Amino acid sequence: MPAKEFSAPVSQDFQILEGGKMYGTLRVKPSTLMWKPKGAHSWHGVAIEDFGEWVKKTGKQMDK
Repeated sequence: MPAKEFSAPVSQDFQILEGGKMYGTLRVKPSTLMWKPKGAHSWHGVAIEDFGEWVKKTGKQMDK
């Protein structure tokens, strides 16, 4: 009999709320960040590397 094992999800979804109402969904994958606005049927995605470069260019340094 084969050993039992856990299966980890390949992505994690986070529902973003505004005023307690759904604003959209952020999906985090090892290689991609994806965004789906409320009511949309398709996702918009960006490679993790491109996202990292964008954040470094446009974001500000923050503490935890």
